[in-house]
Amino acid sequence: MCKLPLLSICIPTYNRADLLKNCVESIVTNYDFDEEVEVVISDNASDDNTLEVCEMFTSKYPNVKYYRNDHNIGGEANFIKVLELASGQFIKLYNDYNLLTKGGLHQFKEIIKSQQKSHGLIYFNNQTRAKMFGIKQIMNMDQLVNELGIEMTWISSFGFWAEDFVALPQKDRARDLQFQQTDWFLRMFQQKDGCIICCQHFINRQEMKTNFSYDFVKVQVVNYLQLFKPYLQSQKLSNKAYVNMLKKYPNWYWNVILQHVIRKPRWNISFKDSFKVIYPILGKYYWFYTLSFWYFFKKSFKGFK
Repeated sequence: MCKLPLLSICIPTYNRADLLKNCVESIVTNYDFDEEVEVVISDNASDDNTLEVCEMFTSKYPNVKYYRNDHNIGGEANFIKVLELASGQFIKLYNDYNLLTKGGLHQFKEIIKSQQKSHGLIYFNNQTRAKMFGIKQIMNMDQLVNELGIEMTWISSFGFWAEDFVALPQKDRARDLQFQQTDWFLRMFQQKDGCIICCQHFINRQEMKTNFSYDFVKVQVVNYLQLFKPYLQSQKLSNKAYVNMLKKYPNWYWNVILQHVIRKPRWNISFKDSFKVIYPILGKYYWFYTLSFWYFFKKSFKGFK
């Protein structure tokens, strides 16, 4: 009987051949890349040289698997597809612009092995500051929201035991919100009565040349908050913790605007009608939202050349 890999690193991709090449290279050259690890790539019908790049790895490494969709099925559907294609015990979502740190794969495996018997839920919180490193046990939704707040979005932070993912119904129910991975995690969190948050420096990110549109407020504020409304209504999440999460938006929002205007990031972020959207959400905390602009403007402007 063939032994299943411990870990499947699942990479959905589309038209990022150069980034994907570096991404996979950083995994297969990691010192802990062995038969316990599988790399699964789901190509969403790219029209660049993604196929050729992937064949370089599949011809050399039998545990690198490449699959190509006949047509572009959409990013959210491809997240589900790549996880379903995996054969590992633990299936981990992974961005195609990631670069695994030299010890990153070893850290992934050790954390997963520590939860192998219990099948505990794991959140991988990528950190670059040594003082933030560590593992935290989270027991309830309030703790989770207070710890992560508005940051529970990046797909590379998420991984699931395969049997838990397979058993999860309505996997695409948060597709239109663009936060399927967060929805999966929150549901499993309730089922398992908690998780561990692992803060380590697992990943570096490559700079992307691709410039794509992104409705920041709609996705990161309106859509994201909708995920928590059922837990608020059922009192799994307290109003206090929810309000504390709202208070984190102002500084982040103004910082993104400043980054966008002055540093010109790779995303074409839309802030259309953002005031109309955010002010009602923040309610009586709008003053905090306004004052935070001046704080971040003064703080951030000093760092710009």
